[in-house]
Amino acid sequence: MNDHDLDADGELPFEAYGQFGPGRMDLRVFDLDQVWVDIVGVPHALHEMSLEQRSNVTAHVLQYADHYRAAVARDAFTEAVVALIDGTRAPHVPDLPADPREWVESTPLMRRLRAMTPGWEAHTTDDRDQLTDEDTGRWWVTTEGSAYLVDLDARTVTRAPGQGSDGLTTGLRRDGDPVPLLAIEQCRRAHPAVLVLDVRGDGVPTIRRTSLIIRITRDTAPPADD
Repeated sequence: MNDHDLDADGELPFEAYGQFGPGRMDLRVFDLDQVWVDIVGVPHALHEMSLEQRSNVTAHVLQYADHYRAAVARDAFTEAVVALIDGTRAPHVPDLPADPREWVESTPLMRRLRAMTPGWEAHTTDDRDQLTDEDTGRWWVTTEGSAYLVDLDARTVTRAPGQGSDGLTTGLRRDGDPVPLLAIEQCRRAHPAVLVLDVRGDGVPTIRRTSLIIRITRDTAPPADD
């Protein structure tokens, strides 16, 4: 079977990674204990992930346990209604624990993460889902093709081409230079960043749209001296 064959329920298999598009979770990941699929649909074998990566996944799943449990319950109810209407199979609604934390701890994914990542709390990194103009600090925004150092205190953006997830390089004006940041229109994981920059240095705004954002993480290096 290939990734485009439908299963008995008329769905693509879980291994058709990214089938729902960026930003949409395939909730079947909670029923498995070998892989995590990130927000843009890229699979990561748990045993190949670093301790920090597994710790971040653990923290993320726990933080959004109520959201994921509600989504699983909603999908299960929808599938049961469809089964009842078409009459091709017996409707089934799983008996999920009412408490989101209890539910997520019972999933094969979380049990495996717990077993592989003892003391995970000490190994998480400071990741964010999005940045806005109201935020402060220095952040690395990693896209599919590049990485951007966004300094929200100095209001500058420095682009490092070829440092993204795919390692490809496309040169743009003033790469490597801090460019004045006028505004953040959008900077959210699984979406392109839309930044308003003063590239020419004359106050005339340039709107720069990036490839899909893979990760947003705090810059831990001290700022360079002037």
